[in-house]
Amino acid sequence: MAASPTATELLKRVCIGDSEAFDQLYGVVYGDLRKIARRQLNAEVRSSDLSSGDLVHEAYVKLIDAKTRNWQSRTHFFALGAKVMRQILVDRARQNTAIKRGGSLRRIFLDDSLLTRNDDEHVLLVEEALEKIV
Repeated sequence: MAASPTATELLKRVCIGDSEAFDQLYGVVYGDLRKIARRQLNAEVRSSDLSSGDLVHEAYVKLIDAKTRNWQSRTHFFALGAKVMRQILVDRARQNTAIKRGGSLRRIFLDDSLLTRNDDEHVLLVEEALEKIV
């Protein structure tokens, strides 16, 4: 019975387009990627809406879909995996912050000339518009 290929062997074979190695790779690297994901999530100050499994899946897809797959070794692959996971968490944090700050709201800009006119009708129109915004 032949020994199972190592992660490094599979990574090298995936780099040259071996589809059989591609199919085997996920099962070999999943456990280690999950450990990295747990550490990344535990390091987060705020709780994330992602589970470690979700983070692994999202990172793995990005790693595999990368235009250049030139992994030097198992260590290199996992270092890139950790980096991708951090990027995913940072992107999520940015998205959540933007939403909390009204990122989903439509912004409107007032023409300064409306604010400098001093006839009563325009003052009331500006006040009415401001009330609708708030």
